Amino acid sequence: VMYGYHRDQWHVKKGQNLDATKMNIDPVALRDWMGGIEELKAYEKKVIEVLPHIHIVYEEDLSIPEQQSVTIETVTDFLGLPNEKVKSNLKRVTPKNLSSFIENIDEVIQYLGESRYHQYLESINNSI
Repeated sequence: VMYGYHRDQWHVKKGQNLDATKMNIDPVALRDWMGGIEELKAYEKKVIEVLPHIHIVYEEDLSIPEQQSVTIETVTDFLGLPNEKVKSNLKRVTPKNLSSFIENIDEVIQYLGESRYHQYLESINNSI
């Protein structure tokens, strides 16, 4: 999300190119942003826990093209709608390798390692 704001571009169509840019992340701002996300998730969970719903996570359910049709089938079944074949002409714009777009990745890793968010370092280290 931060990279999308930095680039002011959220998607690109297949066949189009996106200029690669790097950004610096203020570790304190990142910590604050992560805290806000945690608060929002807790609020959302509380609001929808009494409503029938399904849990969808972009990284697990939509970012993998092969998983998209399974997710759409789950959603249409849940809503009682006919299942339709889906496809997208959009491609991923944020690189999986964090060091390819975060200039100060070492500083971010060090800061997170000393914070209550240190548990995210394993997934970050797998993305460097």
